[in-house]
Amino acid sequence: MSASNASGKKAGNKNVRSLIGLVVVAIIVVAALLAGRFAFGKQDETAKTVVKVGIVTEADNQVWDKVNEILDKEGKNIKVETVTFQGGSGLANQAVDDGEIDLNAFQNKNFFATQVKTNGYKLSAIGDLYISRLNLYSDKYTSPDQIPDGAKIAIPNNPANGGHALEVLQQAGLLTVTKPSDSQYPTKNDITDNPKNLVIDEVDVNQIPNLLKDYDAGVINVYAVLDHDMDPTKDAIFNPDLDYKGKDSQWVNVLVARTADKDKQEYKDVLAAYQTKEVAEVLNSQFKNGYVPAFEY
Repeated sequence: MSASNASGKKAGNKNVRSLIGLVVVAIIVVAALLAGRFAFGKQDETAKTVVKVGIVTEADNQVWDKVNEILDKEGKNIKVETVTFQGGSGLANQAVDDGEIDLNAFQNKNFFATQVKTNGYKLSAIGDLYISRLNLYSDKYTSPDQIPDGAKIAIPNNPANGGHALEVLQQAGLLTVTKPSDSQYPTKNDITDNPKNLVIDEVDVNQIPNLLKDYDAGVINVYAVLDHDMDPTKDAIFNPDLDYKGKDSQWVNVLVARTADKDKQEYKDVLAAYQTKEVAEVLNSQFKNGYVPAFEY
């Protein structure tokens, strides 16, 4: 082999090694950039302030998923995590008071006021969310006017919803109740006029849809209606007009925080994300107009 051929071969090998070296360096740089980008994204997610919100039905998760979307879109470094309390709505208030969760979103103003008064909770309502419809249903009649004398009517057996149900029957023109001054809501003892001599039975609200065959009519919560594949408004024989700013303001569901923490900025941001057109649309569609947004949007 000539000296010139040997020299050329060495130069070629050197060029190949240099090229391989450059490729390896490039691969290392790209891998490092990708790893750094992944790590940064992961760090961003874990660095978010988590706000735990107590709810009492899994169906509400769709609403809070939308709230998280809005918080992300607005660049808020906040993530809502829901905690479901299926063993009793009162537990969600105890959990906020104890500091186990940050907020809850399940109760109307009447129920909340009674809970605070009864249990001494240091809690505050920090914003309005929605009104849950409480309508009148029947398998036998299509209008309250058709309900006969002596008819049997089922209402929820918990005091808050039962009191609300009596007011619905009053709006339907079936009876008259007088709200006592020492209570947040009326009871059967507060019926002052019952011209049709209706028999009012207090029943577990989840059972009322199945019992409509045995009753002339029943007043039912939205979640129980939806659980039985009924439409909250279309299947009702009486669907009261709601005025969340006026006569029905006591039935507005609220966002609740510990009083000591009620002015936290992250809570204000969560409330602002909730009180939007996007969330109102989810409330209307998810609950078939059974939840009425109680805010301007």
